[in-house]
Amino acid sequence: MNTILKVFFIISILITFTARSQTPSPQMQYNDACAHCHTPGLGGAPRLGSAKDWSARIRPGLNLLYQSALYGVPNTTMSAKGGYKELSDINVRAIVDFILSASQITPLQLAAAVRYDTLGIKDREFIYLDANFDGVLNKQELGRDSMLTDKLSRFDQNFDGVISFKEYQTLTIELEGDRTNANVTDLTISNEIHLILQSMPLLKGQAIKIDVQAGRVIITGMVNTAQDILSVQRALRWVSGIKQIDNRLVSGALLAWD
Repeated sequence: MNTILKVFFIISILITFTARSQTPSPQMQYNDACAHCHTPGLGGAPRLGSAKDWSARIRPGLNLLYQSALYGVPNTTMSAKGGYKELSDINVRAIVDFILSASQITPLQLAAAVRYDTLGIKDREFIYLDANFDGVLNKQELGRDSMLTDKLSRFDQNFDGVISFKEYQTLTIELEGDRTNANVTDLTISNEIHLILQSMPLLKGQAIKIDVQAGRVIITGMVNTAQDILSVQRALRWVSGIKQIDNRLVSGALLAWD
């Protein structure tokens, strides 16, 4: 190897070593991009070091957790990449792995998450209903959504007594079509929504405003927690005549930190 090649080789090694040494570790990136929410549990965010918080998050699979970190979670304060778009996808996954390792997730919990990953299910509403995490919905699980309660016999295409994910997709597509195609006035939609919200104990004393324009529902106001926001979304999901729900509710738990 001549002198020029030797010098070039040495410089290449030095550049590579320097770049690696300057790359922040996942813990450092967590401190910069995630700690302000996840260390104190701001706005209901799962806390670093809490096995309880994170074991619940990984139960539906690691892929869904990565998806939440990469693309955000609707109706929560978790934005895509925590708002740090300059982070690469690899960086974000590494931060998630760091958080899980720091939260004492057990090998059994990780194995259960990996098993659910193999089912390839990423639909949040299906996962919410799938209390047994077996990839199918039985009659009791369907009962968590009142509109699905009596749908088992109709959509159970192979007559095995449960609704598979594929059957669930067929079911929800039909229900969404029925909802959006219904010829219902804005006033009727508004009245139905108010009746539903008044029946929800978790909203007692909360100031919520409903505006309906050509079937588009805009919800504004404040509730206690981010989970309450999701509960409102689910409660209104099948109201006849709704074309779109624009859920702008905010969590009082978040505002308490402002």
